[in-house]
Amino acid sequence: MRSSVAVLPVLVATVLFGCKGPEGAQGPQGPAGPGGDPSLSAIVPSAVYTDRVARVTISGFATEWSASATPDFGDGIDVLTATVASPTAIVATVHIGADAETGPRDVSVTDGDVTVSYAGAFDVEPALEEYQETGTVAQGSVLLSDVAMNDATTPFDTTTTGDGLFTPITYVNLHPKYTLDGTDATGITPSINGASSFGLQLLNLIDVDAPTEALDLSVDSGPEGRILTSSQPSAIQIGARTPTVLENGSNDGHMEDPFASYLYSIDVPANARLRATISTDEYYAVPGIILLPATGHFADILDYNSTVTGDPIDQDTSYYLIVWDNYGYAGYDYTIDVTASVPVPDGNDSCNQATDLGSLPAHVDTAGIADQADQDWYTVDVSAGDVGKVLHVVTSGDPNTDTQVSVYSDCSTVFFAAYDSGYQEDIVTGPLPAEGTYYVLIENSTYFPWNGEQYTLDVTAEAAQ
Repeated sequence: MRSSVAVLPVLVATVLFGCKGPEGAQGPQGPAGPGGDPSLSAIVPSAVYTDRVARVTISGFATEWSASATPDFGDGIDVLTATVASPTAIVATVHIGADAETGPRDVSVTDGDVTVSYAGAFDVEPALEEYQETGTVAQGSVLLSDVAMNDATTPFDTTTTGDGLFTPITYVNLHPKYTLDGTDATGITPSINGASSFGLQLLNLIDVDAPTEALDLSVDSGPEGRILTSSQPSAIQIGARTPTVLENGSNDGHMEDPFASYLYSIDVPANARLRATISTDEYYAVPGIILLPATGHFADILDYNSTVTGDPIDQDTSYYLIVWDNYGYAGYDYTIDVTASVPVPDGNDSCNQATDLGSLPAHVDTAGIADQADQDWYTVDVSAGDVGKVLHVVTSGDPNTDTQVSVYSDCSTVFFAAYDSGYQEDIVTGPLPAEGTYYVLIENSTYFPWNGEQYTLDVTAEAAQ
């Protein structure tokens, strides 16, 4: 017999709700749901970088895209693949070219006769950004610049060789360069001063005839076979400038800004030796002169020092001089002392072939001691009117040249014994006993090794004191 407890719920439900009645008539139709024209609703990611391949999802609203739907990202971006994932979604693989114009741009999708667009929805940014240029952005200069990697997914390969002490540090997998219209730009040479995962410091050597158009910067990063190129269009524009012409003698200048470069030029006649020295009263300043030949190219650099020289050549020529303080000290005055004249030949290496300087006073401009053993012999003519006077012999010029002076009355008779007071000399002989030929010998110090070569020689006959 069925338990009364088991049928109790059914009985209660019947009493409370009753039995299901017949279905009623259909009610009136409700209002239409929301709608509208097809459109694009989202682009993900919304920003990409030049020199990259990116996967981009395009979302549509009220679209019914077919397999022939074609997305367009504008000039400089090639669509490699486009897959219609649903009537309202497309997944595209795109290549953003190095020369793609940066900034916001429109994205469109065309399917048959229907095109939908999203204005300014997609931003192209340069993978690199050159900034904080320190120095002078002009022809004939040395420029420091910082470069940032904007794409956080592609850090620089900072693999190095060298220890920075005995051998220089070299970033073997980083290669920066500038280009103009897609080809390597001449006139500017970048090298890496320092590097981190997302930043470089470049030292740029800018030739006197460097192009003044806007140049693109690119950096190849990575080992052979896995090189990733990152770039920045129009990264730098070099300013044109005319060099200041130097004159023989003293020329004044002012170091205005840290690491600024100042461009000078000088024309010299055939067989003239150029000598230029920069000096300043500012204790901490270390200005130097970069000496370039007529090409104005850093690849042909002749010298870089506080004193620079250009050897005589057999035709008229010109030089460029770039003043630069590699410690970045600024706000001081400097002086460039210049001589550019045809030198009297050095004294010959033996007494019987001595260079004749003729009558007194005699002058030799910018002679040189070639090495520790070199001897320069000169002859001077002492007239009857000079008898009883003294010979005053002075060497001057390069402070690193340590000369020693002797005077002979013939090739074997010492009239004034070898004298070395330390570096350049200023000596006075005894009274001249007779007219005739006297011999002046200039050689390197016997106390200190040869460490300089240039000197200027003056020989005069003066009244004895």
